[in-house]
Amino acid sequence: MKSVTAKELAVIIYTIIQNKNYDYSNNFVISLGRGSIRHFEKAYELANDLKKILQCGRIRASRALIASGFMEMRDLVGISGEKIESKIYLAIGISGSIQHQAGLKNADMIIAINIDKEAPIFRAAEYGIYGDLFEVLPSLLKELHTICKQDSL
Repeated sequence: MKSVTAKELAVIIYTIIQNKNYDYSNNFVISLGRGSIRHFEKAYELANDLKKILQCGRIRASRALIASGFMEMRDLVGISGEKIESKIYLAIGISGSIQHQAGLKNADMIIAINIDKEAPIFRAAEYGIYGDLFEVLPSLLKELHTICKQDSL
């Protein structure tokens, strides 16, 4: 896994979505995990803002969010949930248990944001940011807005 900054990740993401073959609805999946529980509404709002920029489908979740009642079973990613077949899977606050990773086998690229440097998701990820999602996501959104704005000039 390559550790990156929010600015570097914004450039990576922007480069991908500028590809003329990019299918907005199916190529990017955003998923929230246990790390979002403490301020779930804020985490979901940030993930939704990112979803709007990337124009991707609904936000998915790890088992921790389903079990806590924050999201529905239809949103579950993993061995007993949805199997991800997208180009890019963005795991936000997800530790990445074996059961969760079983649902990611067909993702082309996994990007992880997690405060725990030992989280198993980082072993599966191509890119990762070690940090609190409540600090990382606002920075990532700001960088993506800046890049998009510069590109439209």
